[in-house]
Amino acid sequence: MPSPFPSPADTGIIPGLDALSILNNAPIGIFSSTPQGRFISVNPEMARMCGYESPKDLIDSIENISTQLYVNPEERISFLNILKNMEGNSPFECSFLRKDGSSFQASLIASIIRDHEGRTLAIHGFATDITAQKQAEAEILSQKEKLENIAVNVPGVLFRFDVLSDGKYEIPYVSEGSLDILEILNHREDFFLAFLNGIHAEDRKAFLDSIEKAVTEVRPWRFEGRYLKPSGSTIWFSGASSPTRHEDRIVFHGIMLDVSNEKQIEIKLAESEEKFRFLVAYSYDLIWTIKTDGVFSYISPSWKNILGYEPSNITGTKFQPLVHKEDVFLCEQYMEKTLFYKKALPGPQYRVKHADGTWRWHEGNINPVFSENGNFLYFVGISRDINDQKLAEEALLKAKEQAETASKAKGEFLANMSHEIRTPMNAVLGMTHLLMDTELSEEQRRYTENIQSGGKSLLTLINDILDFSRIEAGKMHLELMDFDLKSLLDDFKSTMALLANEKGLDFSIRIRPETPLLLRGDPARLRQILTNLTANALKFTQNGEIQISIAVEKEENQGVLLRFTVKDTGIGIPENKTDLIFNKFSQVDTSISRRFGGSGLGLAICRELADLMGGKTGVESLEGKGSSFWFTARFERTQSAEQDQRPGPASNDSQKLAHGKIPIPQFTGRVLIAEDNDTNLEVAKGLLKKFGIRADSVTNGLEALQSLENQTYDLILMDVMMPEMDGLAATEKIRKQELQGWLPDNVIPGTDLPFSFPRKKTPIVAMTAGAMPKDRERCLEAGMDDYIAKPVHPDELSRVLAKWLGGVTPDDTFDTSSGAFLYLPEENESSHLSGIKSFPVFNRSALLSQLMHDEDLFKKIIKISIGSLFLLIQELQAALETDNGPAVHLQIHTVKAMASSINADALCVLAKKMEEAAKDGDMDTVRKGVAALEREFEKLCRASGKDL
Repeated sequence: MPSPFPSPADTGIIPGLDALSILNNAPIGIFSSTPQGRFISVNPEMARMCGYESPKDLIDSIENISTQLYVNPEERISFLNILKNMEGNSPFECSFLRKDGSSFQASLIASIIRDHEGRTLAIHGFATDITAQKQAEAEILSQKEKLENIAVNVPGVLFRFDVLSDGKYEIPYVSEGSLDILEILNHREDFFLAFLNGIHAEDRKAFLDSIEKAVTEVRPWRFEGRYLKPSGSTIWFSGASSPTRHEDRIVFHGIMLDVSNEKQIEIKLAESEEKFRFLVAYSYDLIWTIKTDGVFSYISPSWKNILGYEPSNITGTKFQPLVHKEDVFLCEQYMEKTLFYKKALPGPQYRVKHADGTWRWHEGNINPVFSENGNFLYFVGISRDINDQKLAEEALLKAKEQAETASKAKGEFLANMSHEIRTPMNAVLGMTHLLMDTELSEEQRRYTENIQSGGKSLLTLINDILDFSRIEAGKMHLELMDFDLKSLLDDFKSTMALLANEKGLDFSIRIRPETPLLLRGDPARLRQILTNLTANALKFTQNGEIQISIAVEKEENQGVLLRFTVKDTGIGIPENKTDLIFNKFSQVDTSISRRFGGSGLGLAICRELADLMGGKTGVESLEGKGSSFWFTARFERTQSAEQDQRPGPASNDSQKLAHGKIPIPQFTGRVLIAEDNDTNLEVAKGLLKKFGIRADSVTNGLEALQSLENQTYDLILMDVMMPEMDGLAATEKIRKQELQGWLPDNVIPGTDLPFSFPRKKTPIVAMTAGAMPKDRERCLEAGMDDYIAKPVHPDELSRVLAKWLGGVTPDDTFDTSSGAFLYLPEENESSHLSGIKSFPVFNRSALLSQLMHDEDLFKKIIKISIGSLFLLIQELQAALETDNGPAVHLQIHTVKAMASSINADALCVLAKKMEEAAKDGDMDTVRKGVAALEREFEKLCRASGKDL
């Protein structure tokens, strides 16, 4: 079969050794191809350029030049059309594909070989790789575009100014900015003349002189002057250029800018500096500058008037000798701080030496000044004499300390007075209570009731004085809890209605229908105000009625302002006395106090409590026709009707332990009473006996310790002040002995414990006449669990017995279904730690089931786990103190794992949340969580105590 390609003879190719040598060694690609798109021959450079190993490899591989060699097949069609329509060789640029798929730019020069009839036989040509050339051209084009963009967008006029060798000049280039700034077209032949004519007449000669000097000396040109635009406005311009020597000329490339705004600022700055010099000269402040070496470089004239120094005598000296030696470091530290922040900061107060040798207090600021390149230059400072102010502050501080000392003495006096009165009052009220339970004649009962009434009045007076003292000292704080207003009023009514009935008065409480009943606030303080106002109404009303009404005063976001009104038909108040009635120790007249008694503090306390609750107080009254006392208080609305109704004999305040009326609750357990006062001891023993409690007694702390060596008690009632060893010291020793007696095996004895363990911990209740908040704090810090104030009321004693002998404490909620304590987060606890209320503290049955009900193994696991958890919490606290993040995360993770293994679900969930916070780097939340972790651990110990 004949070859479809023409022979070399047909194509005009002359074979020969010389031609072959040229072909093989040519530095450019040489090719011959058919019109149909097959290579006839190629040289090695052509094959290499296209990524093939040899000419044969290229010829054999390319069957269709259009689709296999050209990136765009259309380019070959265009190339062939150009060849057909042009005579001779024709250059053509295109993109070729290499064997590996990459591409390159090629330049082709080729011609068509035709036969005698004009038919195309072959295409001979040369190919050159022009990729690098194209990239260079693109880079040059890009740079040119950038320069053009800069010239167009630069905020000024770019120009070239040529000075020829014969002294003539020409301006071959001016940027388009000339039209905007100078209002001259950039391509004008007379551009320089037009610009020269616009220069202000006063500046023109200086402008020409500056050019002549720059040309003559071949040095950079700088000039600033005024220019009048053709439109009539005048601007300030600034020009600058640098020269370059050439064979036949000197070329200046430069720029001109509109600096009108800067010039205006400069003028204003000069005016401001002049004003500053004037102000400095007549200022009452000290103004100065200090160099880097601490030496004054400028001193204002005011130094002469304020400190008595001549400025010339201070300039050039160091500042330290003028500053008190105790304040030098403070000033140096302040200066370093301003350097660090590179700005002025509020300055310290320090003492400066006056020329007369005295020391004066000054206060001032300094500002560090830096050069354009950021190097520190000097400080600028300003200070003012505050000596009179400082002396006044010291006098005020001294007066404040004296007032605080007086207030402390007052508080201590009230506490001591309370203690001294409450101790015998405990005996009086306690004995009368016990006496009234015996068989008495009518006359004896009347005498006893009078004794009890007088004692209660005295106790009320003491409480009023202490309450008002706390309010005045700002130590009265409101509790925030959910309560049912109707339940509170029902309970309140059951007490007050009885007192009203005894006087033959009608008593009623009316609640408006729109009044919300489920509230959040302080029910105890609300009841205290109602009690005070109602007690007043009962005191001053001999016949008629007392009516209490409650209504909504104002609806608020998430809350409500309620108005409470206590209306009576009593003696009333003169109109000119109503403004004084709420003042402390104030009564209508002295005869009122003699006839009805009272301290004059009750209404003042009501006013202060209402104010604490976001409300007000007031009264409307007519003498002889009764009074209407009212107050307002703010409460939050609650979303649920469920209230915290705890079981126990003391849960309802309306249930009074009155003789012969309500059954007295009975308890089981053995109680130790530590009390040195014989009367108080008999009262306590008598009340406990009525509650069914077997009680032993001792008279001091040492005897209490001895009793505990021989007998286990369910509760200790501990007087605080006793001879030989007081109640606080005795409690601390008891707690230490308890700890040493059952410390887990893996805890080293003598370890400083961050909290107490409840197992084998006998509840200790302080029984004291101290009534101040600090008294309670001291008792709790010593390790006591609760606090009951003297004189001991049966209701309060019943509450304490129910709390500590009944097995449920206010700090825990008991889940009867699982026998596990549930975790309740504290009010101030982070929201990150919330959401675990529903998890049991300890699921005993689940763990016992996991251990196949092996009780011995169960107890062993619990004991080991409790000890390990204790150590882990200690190590967690140590890691937090040293900010050791990895250790914090490890300890929390280990707590979580161990809690999970023993089914301590609440502890596990809490640790998990703390672990998440630790992962996020939120150490504040972790620190807040430690307190919750300790509480949860204590609850775990209580829940598992019987198994240890």
